[in-house]
Amino acid sequence: ASCVPKNADIEVTPLAIPAGPVNPGDAVQYQFYVKNGGPAAATNIIVSIDFTAGLAQPSPSVYAPGVGTVPCNVVALTGGGTLATCVAARLDAGQTAIVEGTARTTAPGHEKAFASVSALQNDPNQFNNTGEAPWIVECPQGMAWDPSKMQCEDVCAPVEVTDTSCHNRPCTISAEACPVPAFSLRLEN
Repeated sequence: ASCVPKNADIEVTPLAIPAGPVNPGDAVQYQFYVKNGGPAAATNIIVSIDFTAGLAQPSPSVYAPGVGTVPCNVVALTGGGTLATCVAARLDAGQTAIVEGTARTTAPGHEKAFASVSALQNDPNQFNNTGEAPWIVECPQGMAWDPSKMQCEDVCAPVEVTDTSCHNRPCTISAEACPVPAFSLRLEN
């Protein structure tokens, strides 16, 4: 009689592309390598990916040996963010599936795609079943985020404010932030 292994050690390894900071509106790519460390084959493998709210239009798909590429089911969450569910039917011991896709950053902040993987078989090491692909999203140097316009703006651009409190006459106050704040006041007739 032979002993048939029943455990399958499924692990996920994340990759964020690019690895450095990105700008709002940039496309980013994520890859999650899902490997079966064995000894048994893993079946009914499900990869769940939680995208933070600052990652728009994620489009993941999964490539599994013997199956090819299959799109994942993507659902927008009520409180913001997106959840994707990807299914890789079976991975024999030593085989790897790849879940990958792109998303677009929407605003400055710390964004991530967080993946967790499970299979029907008992997994003796659940500490390697999660991984995250992180990005730091920031405006280019010399620019600042304008939430009213949802875009990065040049911080050196002049700002004008018209006021009517200049000794009961209309006036325009101009300010420029770079490199040294400079102000001017122009009284209007």
